[in-house]
Amino acid sequence: MDALWSNFATTFQELGVENVPNRLCRNGHPDDALRSSKLLFGQTCGYPLTHDLKDFVQLVATPEYDTPDNDGPNYRSVILTRKNLDVHDLPALRGMRVAVNSKRSFSGFIALKAAFVEFKSCAPFFDSILETGTHHGSLIALSKGNADVCACDCVSYHLMAKHQPELTENLSIVGYGPWAPGLPFVTHINVQDDVVGLLREGVLSALENPASAEARSSLMIHGASFLKASDYVAIIELVERLDQQNADDLFPVNTQEFREDWDH
Repeated sequence: MDALWSNFATTFQELGVENVPNRLCRNGHPDDALRSSKLLFGQTCGYPLTHDLKDFVQLVATPEYDTPDNDGPNYRSVILTRKNLDVHDLPALRGMRVAVNSKRSFSGFIALKAAFVEFKSCAPFFDSILETGTHHGSLIALSKGNADVCACDCVSYHLMAKHQPELTENLSIVGYGPWAPGLPFVTHINVQDDVVGLLREGVLSALENPASAEARSSLMIHGASFLKASDYVAIIELVERLDQQNADDLFPVNTQEFREDWDH
């Protein structure tokens, strides 16, 4: 990501965007950075864009990824289990342990609710729920046997399969979440329209620049689309439907915690 940002930063600077940092900032929690009035450019996912961050950020562009589970600017989650469980469909996961990166995640939690809501009954579908903090942590919990199923956004999954194959080689895809607009590039909500326009121009220019080819290939990005905020309303509508269906009843009330650096 640092190499791609170098291309973005150079392009933004050449277009006249002011106060472009040469390096990515990794200080503090990402949520704090995305809420900061100093935010020039960042990336989040659709649920924070439409909910937690709706008063803090605005849409710049939606990158297009080259994976089997991306379709232009749209993406979906993959639902994973371990191969040794020999599970081949979603109903067979009843009574198993589920890992989620966060209950505020579209790809790791809301996608699970959407995929399993048709199997909801008077008792929770899953035996226990483990909150891991990250998609990476969910896959570690799954591979270590601390959980039996998780949902992971397809971009994170295919990047891990590419760069950390030892983490995914014993996992299998048993289902998919719903299609949704992908992981948006954003800027602070108070950034002026003319600057947003330059950021959009810069994103396209940087992604078309041969100098960024290696970085793009590593991140599996091949382009970007300019979706509208209204395109992400589909996420709001899905969340509302799942609330009406009481999809939270799929999960037990008590949540356990797991962090990827724990020695379990």
